[in-house]
Amino acid sequence: MDAFHRMHQVKMANSKKELTGWIVTCTENSMLLKTFAGEVRLQLQSSKGITQNQVKLNSFVKVIVLQKENIFEIEKIEVISESRDEFPLEPDIDYSKNLKVRHLWMRNEKMRALIMIRNQVLKYVSEFLDSNGFIQVQTPVITGTECVCSGSVFGMEYYGRTGVLNQSPWMYVDCIVNSGVEKVYAVMPSFRREEKQTAYHLSELWHIQCDQALITNEEAMQLEEKMICYVISHLLEKMESELNILGSNINALRQIAAPFERVDYDSAIKILKNSQIEIEWGKDLDKEEQTILSTKIGKPFFLYNPPFKTTNFFFRRDENRPEIAFTHDLYMPGVGEVIGGGERISDIDQLKKNMLEFGSMFDEYEWYLEGKKYGAIPHSGFNIGFDRLIMWIIGADDIREAVLFPRIPDCDIKP
Repeated sequence: MDAFHRMHQVKMANSKKELTGWIVTCTENSMLLKTFAGEVRLQLQSSKGITQNQVKLNSFVKVIVLQKENIFEIEKIEVISESRDEFPLEPDIDYSKNLKVRHLWMRNEKMRALIMIRNQVLKYVSEFLDSNGFIQVQTPVITGTECVCSGSVFGMEYYGRTGVLNQSPWMYVDCIVNSGVEKVYAVMPSFRREEKQTAYHLSELWHIQCDQALITNEEAMQLEEKMICYVISHLLEKMESELNILGSNINALRQIAAPFERVDYDSAIKILKNSQIEIEWGKDLDKEEQTILSTKIGKPFFLYNPPFKTTNFFFRRDENRPEIAFTHDLYMPGVGEVIGGGERISDIDQLKKNMLEFGSMFDEYEWYLEGKKYGAIPHSGFNIGFDRLIMWIIGADDIREAVLFPRIPDCDIKP
């Protein structure tokens, strides 16, 4: 059942309703009305003097309809706001990647479905985390320190000082856990000065950063796969109509089940070499190599324990193999990395050694380091790329299709 009929289910016959919406199409016998709940086909009744010549397409109208089962007959129509011109977008063309007309494309049924899916995914993620004892916090967007994530920063002047737009909430969530709050998450925008347009990167993106005290890298992965399964099961139960509108692979989503496969970095290199890819141990996997790996495995999987030099200074190293880090990435077919995380290092001496190895300056992270001096709490954390998660769920091949108003390199910021 689609969204409109879910909202307007009435078992009683001959029920009258008042509907408002835009006229999408109109023929001699029927009208397609786009309401707040979705699109619905209404039957015109010439016997009551209601004809297609009465109204202009894209006008916003109020109609009184007589509902007979799932048939809606128009009893009366009133124009609230008449369209002043012909709508410029062709009805049979997909404008998902044309950002110049995104403000008009928002009226398309796909965009309405996207709005609903993004809302529900965030709702289900929050439900899952809340039910597992996590506390939501808000962290700064303006900061004075790069968070050493991918992409360079957007600099800004902040009352005579140099500031940057935050690339990730991880340092602040780390700080809050280290202050004695066991389980924390933040839903925040982040900004990355990407150098070129790709199908997978944004300059403004949304993150869900989750950290929990006293858990390992493996326990973090278990939490993530349970969360993904919770989200997908609820979407399939409540939002299948919207998923279909967006082109989601419903059958593939039905197959999602924990535990997800684990592939350590050593094994990943062997898989790639067996696929005739020339690659040496220690290399950070590029998009092509990630795609080959995802295709070979064919389902969600964790890539874990990569070379430390391909991660970040705040991750814990394996004491028996210091060249690797206790981290992981969750890869989804067709999209690649959706979640990244691992064990945070709590030993300040080792943290400083790691920072020197990455070329990070102590004075830039003075406040972060100071928080590690007084009995730092071991913990793990992970960062969900919310927009990429949506991209995977709806089966999009370009991240612009998963975001309402995308910000990408070298694009106009209007709308």
